[in-house]
Amino acid sequence: MLSCVLIGAASGFGGAMIAERTGAATLLEGNGGDRTVSVKNVNTGEKMTAAQVYAKNVDATVGISTKSTTRNMFGYSTESAASGSGFIVSSNGYVVTNYHVIEGADSITVSTNNGKSYEATVRGYNENYDVAVLKINATGLRAVTLGKSSDANVGDEVVTIGNPLGELTFSLTSGAISALNREVTFSQNNTMKLIQTDAAINSGNSGGPLFNLYGEVIGITNAKYSSGGSSSEASIDNIGFAIPIDEVDSIIKNIIKNGTKNSSDSSGNSGSNVPDQDDSWEDSIEDFFSTF
Repeated sequence: MLSCVLIGAASGFGGAMIAERTGAATLLEGNGGDRTVSVKNVNTGEKMTAAQVYAKNVDATVGISTKSTTRNMFGYSTESAASGSGFIVSSNGYVVTNYHVIEGADSITVSTNNGKSYEATVRGYNENYDVAVLKINATGLRAVTLGKSSDANVGDEVVTIGNPLGELTFSLTSGAISALNREVTFSQNNTMKLIQTDAAINSGNSGGPLFNLYGEVIGITNAKYSSGGSSSEASIDNIGFAIPIDEVDSIIKNIIKNGTKNSSDSSGNSGSNVPDQDDSWEDSIEDFFSTF
């Protein structure tokens, strides 16, 4: 039996972990991006090599470690750990990852390429779109540039940066876009239209960025095909998936602005919101969007 599985998942969600706003976040967005909020455009018109994409973005990619505690049938507490990837979208510490990476976490640690680690809080999430925004207490961070997945074509070269197996930190894999709008149904009967790629995606890569060769994030890696484990079944290689960035840009913006939790639509509406302390989110978003 073939199955499509989410990668790098943790279990159950600690609902108390919603961050308070701490200053403005600026999101970088490529030319021609969404103008519904104040954005800062950057020139991303020059094609790069995979090595150049990596050098430009590795400091904006993070490893994510989670710990959760559950009770077994005998009443004993057991602690489990999981890992995934993510990427920084504003210089003052907003981080995007998959919801399934932080689901059920009692504590979340974000690690950057320079060896620093930060305790993270959950700003908000959307379970249906498998996206979450974390907040760390840091400034002056390198942020990614967000592109448009609608500009992607089958055959375009792409690269990922992530933490496969939770141990091979800040690894690059490369490949091509194999298909667009691939309809994938997961074991939870949730169906998503995803970017299919032959770039290697493994456990621990979940939540990491999928880059085009202009150095822009066009997707969030979240799943791969796998066999049922039987030796009689054909092995499956290099069938991975990423959430198109265009599908979640409004969700991410709304989470940063309002702290929306578990919203039910693609606009990020209809969720429970965290009260804002100020209106500085507009400055934050200006630093963040270049791929949306």
